[in-house]
Amino acid sequence: MTTQMIKLKNGAIDLPRELKKSWEGAQVFMSTSQNSIIINRIQSTPSLKDLRPKLQALGKMITQEEIDDAVRDVRAEQK
Repeated sequence: MTTQMIKLKNGAIDLPRELKKSWEGAQVFMSTSQNSIIINRIQSTPSLKDLRPKLQALGKMITQEEIDDAVRDVRAEQK
């Protein structure tokens, strides 16, 4: 496992050279929270059954207020 501090440049993450080589062309599943980003390599296309626990965990991080705000924003844009 590689641990390294990386600085974001224009919102992009520049991966270490050895990681770029070993992950070239890989499909990944990315989940985020307020202070972290987790990137998992996908060996094959995940089924909904495989993704369900991760999606449920992500859903628990979203508050009803955030959902209401997002719906309000989208409706305002449509007017």
